[in-house]
Parts: sequence; structure tokens; C-alpha cells
Amino acid sequence: MDFINALEACELLHISKVTLWRICKSGSIRRVKIGAQTLYCREDLEQYQMDQVF
Repeated sequence: MDFINALEACELLHISKVTLWRICKSGSIRRVKIGAQTLYCREDLEQYQMDQVF
């Protein structure tokens, strides 16, 4: 499982940080906190992106 930071996640999905936060709150994307840093599951981001296309 590969994790990326918020900036990379936003660039991947072409969304703002607020939108990323809303998607995570809905449960569509997993995230983990390590200290002060929040990381997002790349697989979930890619799946979310594919689900939005179709």
C-alpha cells in the first residue's frame, strides 16, 4: 500500500484540499496520521478517480 501527502493527492485528483477533506470524511479515501502529517492511500485515490469517470 502506497501513501502520498495531501498536496500530491490534490494534484492527482485536480481538487482542492477542502474537497480532499470532504471526500475523506465521506469514507471514500483512507488516510493515516503520522505525527503532524496526514497521508492518503494512493490506491483509494486512483479508485475514486476511476469511479468519478464512469
